[in-house]
Amino acid sequence: MSIRNPQSAIRNLLLCVACLGTLACAKDGVASKSSSPDANTTPTAEPQKKTTAFDGERALNHVKAQVEFGPRPAGSAALEKTREYLVKELKGYGLKVTFDEFTPTTPQGKVKM
Repeated sequence: MSIRNPQSAIRNLLLCVACLGTLACAKDGVASKSSSPDANTTPTAEPQKKTTAFDGERALNHVKAQVEFGPRPAGSAALEKTREYLVKELKGYGLKVTFDEFTPTTPQGKVKM
């Protein structure tokens, strides 16, 4: 596999790392793995909220999920699937997601970014 634009590949990798950092870093210091329930507590019917504390295994799983979409050049279906995945995950952590989209003219024509 050859990379046509190494700077673009590096930028995309850094963007993915930044997104993963958002998904995997602590927002409020909650531990990512809870200890076993103590004998005096009863389970509640409330669904467990996703924790935002860093978890290396979870971070790796996010990377694996994104890599499985395949190459993600601007305007590709794989990039759109990755975007949808990231938005779903971020919202799952209770974060507000905003977009800064634009459509420049590129050598391949107009491409959504």
